[in-house]
Amino acid sequence: MTPEEVEQIAFTGLVNSANISVLIFSCALYGVYLLAFSIGVHLMLHKKGLQRTNIILMTLLGMTFVMTSLHLCESIVTWMAAALPTVLVQGLSVNLENLILVAGILSDWSGDVIILVADTFIVWRAWAIWAENRSIKLILGVVLLLDIGVSIADAIVDTKGLVNGVQAENSVTLDWLSIVLNFTVNVVGTLLIAYRAWIHHKSLWAVSHNKKTPVETVLLLFIESGAIFGVVQLFGIIFQILDVHAVTLGPIDIGRAMIACLYLYIGALTPVALVILVQTGSTYEHEHSFHHGEDVHCSTPEQAASNQTAN
Repeated sequence: MTPEEVEQIAFTGLVNSANISVLIFSCALYGVYLLAFSIGVHLMLHKKGLQRTNIILMTLLGMTFVMTSLHLCESIVTWMAAALPTVLVQGLSVNLENLILVAGILSDWSGDVIILVADTFIVWRAWAIWAENRSIKLILGVVLLLDIGVSIADAIVDTKGLVNGVQAENSVTLDWLSIVLNFTVNVVGTLLIAYRAWIHHKSLWAVSHNKKTPVETVLLLFIESGAIFGVVQLFGIIFQILDVHAVTLGPIDIGRAMIACLYLYIGALTPVALVILVQTGSTYEHEHSFHHGEDVHCSTPEQAASNQTAN
């Protein structure tokens, strides 16, 4: 056996080991997502009445499920292609290249759709909490539209690059712009919810005796989920920067793949978590509507006390 053959066998083993590690991690996360998705669908199907909002939620939830499943299938196909023996790969070169091409395109588009749905839900919950403020709603709408537009443009450019076999010049720029906009949507939405929670806590501090109200509990859940998503996004950006000069299949390269996988599945879990809150009747809109009952926008302690007494 020549040194070149030994080196090739070692490299193949390293590739398979890295791919299997990422695939196992993906399957574990998919199992968690599948459990949460099943709970969300079960709650929606057993909810009385089929309102337009529920139909929209079910559609987005189903879209995310399909895209998440396709992304996992793409990971499995990529691993199987990398694990094939060299002789077999040479015999199936044309068909295998086409299969990998299709898998790569599906991976790009499914990943973008998953994150865009998550961003839409993040904007939606901030929009609902600031429903009376047109300026904030305008800012949220503009940021979301920019996010959607750049993500679609990035996916189109990446698809053309895969088909032509040459990476476009503006591909890297669009990739980074898409990442930054995804992060911006989450940060803006979460900070707006945090500010609303602070106003709510301040307005009820005199009458609640430092006890959390149901509204405050839900707002804190929104803030915590947004913070977790933001931390994963930030780690993804850091690993993306470090990976530029990292060794192929090294710890940083594998870590970047793991973080990207975690980021994707947290994005898939975002709408599911919100649906579960909605269907269990624990959301802000259900328990304390903006139109009646307890109001969390800029009220004085006296007004808050009267609202609390009325409830």
